[in-house]
Amino acid sequence: MGVAPSRLAFDLEPSERRSFTLNYYNNGAESLQVRVYPMDYLRRPDGTVLYLEPADRLSGSGWIEVQPASFVAPPRSRNPVQVTVEVPEDTPDGEYHAVVFMEALPATEEGTLRLGARVGSVLYMAVGTQFVRAAALVPYGRAVHPVPHGQGLERLLHLVRERLRAITVGRRHVPLVVTGRPFVIFVPIANLGNVHIRPEVTVKVARGGGEPRVLRHLGEVILAADAKIIELRWQDPPFLGLVRVEVQVDYGGPEPLRAAVTSLVFPLDLLFGLGLLAAGLRLFGVRGISLRMETRRMKRGSSRAPPR
Repeated sequence: MGVAPSRLAFDLEPSERRSFTLNYYNNGAESLQVRVYPMDYLRRPDGTVLYLEPADRLSGSGWIEVQPASFVAPPRSRNPVQVTVEVPEDTPDGEYHAVVFMEALPATEEGTLRLGARVGSVLYMAVGTQFVRAAALVPYGRAVHPVPHGQGLERLLHLVRERLRAITVGRRHVPLVVTGRPFVIFVPIANLGNVHIRPEVTVKVARGGGEPRVLRHLGEVILAADAKIIELRWQDPPFLGLVRVEVQVDYGGPEPLRAAVTSLVFPLDLLFGLGLLAAGLRLFGVRGISLRMETRRMKRGSSRAPPR
């Protein structure tokens, strides 16, 4: 099951009313009874999240109406849900968060244990006009990056490969050599304002003054005082050569962020693999020679055995 979009961010004014559609997907093989309801979305300073019932009329989830409030989702279906947000007239300027949950229970016979699951779409709502939107490109280590899968050595190797295969445009992790496909570009962005930003990142990548390939990313929401790494992938980079990377970030502030860097794409993975292959062949060859010599010595020894 799933819901799309999984997050929405928009600016509102007191008394404004806005409607949009969420889609609930049932990709399973049985029908689901789905209940739809809003809740407050509270993010703590340590990054953990609480989901709370609407506290009062100025609670963000208290502005939300959903239609329908419940429905049956057939197998392998898309089910639209209409969501309407209406901001109270005297709402103070600020940022308000809410989540629209869709909780599903499989249709079972009476007396059978029913285990449900829920998915949700988070709403970031900036109300009023007294906002400061500011952003900056920051060092790689300052921004939040998705935690790689695996444990221990597996995770460490993933991080090493990531740093070798990626180029960061910002301040400042720019390796002299970038290896592997796809060509990964990290853009670490910090939100320095007092309201969320939803940056649109445009990256132009070109080799040797040739026609640039344009990559775009839109959808990440960065809350005030947070920083995230936006990741873009160039699927068919050159095998070898210098690559020019130019980045522009439009985030709703007075001026977009811009940065550029040139780096060398080099088949380091291939050379490493060839080195391992050569070492293996050499080791096998030396061991093979040793085995042949040992076999010959054993044959000579058996031929000189004393008579009975």
